[in-house]
Amino acid sequence: MIAAFSKTLPASMRVATYERVSSDEQRDRNTIAMQRTALDRTLEVHPDWKLVARYIDDGVSGTVPFAERPDGGRLMRDADLGLFDVVLVYDFSRMGRHEFDPLLVRRKLASNNIALRSIHEGDADSLLFPILNAVANEERKTFLRRSADGMNEAARQGRYCGGIVAYGYRVEGHKNTSHLVPAEEAPPGGSMSPAAAVRHVYRRLAADGWSCRMVAGELNDLGVRTKYALEGRGVRGRGTQGSWGAARIRAMATNPLYRGEQLYGRRSAKQREVVSAQAPALVCPDVWQAAQETLKRNCAVPKNTRRIYPLRGVLKCAVCGRNFCGTSSHGENWYRCDGTLRRSDLVGERCCAKRVKGAYLEPVVWRDIERFLRDPGDVLLELQQEAAGNPARDRLIEERTRLEAALAERRDERERLLDLYQHGDIVRPEFERRAEDLRKVATKIEDRLAVLVHDDDDQEDQHLGSDLLAELRRRLDESLSPEQNQEIVRLLVRDITIHTGSDSARTQRAVIRYRFNSAVVTCTDTGSSRPPA
Repeated sequence: MIAAFSKTLPASMRVATYERVSSDEQRDRNTIAMQRTALDRTLEVHPDWKLVARYIDDGVSGTVPFAERPDGGRLMRDADLGLFDVVLVYDFSRMGRHEFDPLLVRRKLASNNIALRSIHEGDADSLLFPILNAVANEERKTFLRRSADGMNEAARQGRYCGGIVAYGYRVEGHKNTSHLVPAEEAPPGGSMSPAAAVRHVYRRLAADGWSCRMVAGELNDLGVRTKYALEGRGVRGRGTQGSWGAARIRAMATNPLYRGEQLYGRRSAKQREVVSAQAPALVCPDVWQAAQETLKRNCAVPKNTRRIYPLRGVLKCAVCGRNFCGTSSHGENWYRCDGTLRRSDLVGERCCAKRVKGAYLEPVVWRDIERFLRDPGDVLLELQQEAAGNPARDRLIEERTRLEAALAERRDERERLLDLYQHGDIVRPEFERRAEDLRKVATKIEDRLAVLVHDDDDQEDQHLGSDLLAELRRRLDESLSPEQNQEIVRLLVRDITIHTGSDSARTQRAVIRYRFNSAVVTCTDTGSSRPPA
């Protein structure tokens, strides 16, 4: 192959070499060094060839246009200046694995009277180079297809296939045996392990109905460190605040991995198969689903109005599938489909659903809810059966233990901060600022502990059966606030589907699905009567 160059190249030639690898794996295998060794051996055979420049793109994909690569772009600019006579590469696939871009690069070099040659394929003539480029492009497609098939099969087997490991898990094993396991070990100085923190988040959302912002604030107060804080790194080279936020909690709460379903490829920007496999669950499916319903309820709470719409967030349109939003007219509540509004983001034709008057539908729903609350039936029996173990009190004790540990950690931090100040490692303004931050966090933890002590006393004094039922009825007889009515509706109503008829009057029918045993079908037009449930 080296003899082939002696037939075509002049005795004296200014040579520039171009080297490229496309992935971290190739870089780890020292492929750049292999290319350089081969190129240097070729140059040694021809001592009259003068090496004037080296261009190296280490870890750059062949799909990136040549002119957009760091050294590829520099090579093209130097070619316009006429700094060399030939570009020497290991093989033509180093120029790229694209259908047209290598052809354009060769044409650009030829326009500057610069030859393109490979130590394996020889001269890039107009007949051979397009064929070799097409072969390299097809090899790339085949490689990607086989790699994707192999990764999908590995994902079906439940193996860890790379990427960021979800908070609460760690990778065990290596390559073909790697898989995710719960991270149950608490970090040094931490109040709980990552897996326990995930369970705590879901318990707050599913059982207590907290918002994501409230959960994030509690984790920060408890000193629970985020994944990036634990690992001491940022995201794609950028630093992070290292604290919990509402968006981070919501992303955790909606991840199906925590219920035991690993979905490989669900975040891919390209259209591809999403592979489902089993993984060790941190919460049961019922708790995961309850957390989703809490997120849904919190999103349905209006942020920009003082008027309360009790059925907001539960009304669905049977015509277009969108939600009904609340509106007011002459001091009365109305509900209308989002698809009937004139918005720039509305796709397709406007929905023909009719508005629903709150005065027709709200009393019907509340009568059913009140009838259930006054006579819950078997619910009291279930509460009595659960009272033996008293899981609510067990959760209170567990949370008290966790908060007491966090409070002790804040006190230790204050002692360490005081030592730094006494030894002159920090100045007084810095000491006062950090001490005040610790005091605020400790105050929050102490306030929460006081609430838990009160709740624990209530758990001990609580009597089930007729006393609880009497208390429930007494509260219903009192005047409940509109906010309380709205929250009760969200807790007990699964959804209400509004069907708009095609007749001239557009008669409406509401199908109500409760979370308790009941079935209601009602008409909402004026003059209509409610059929028996």
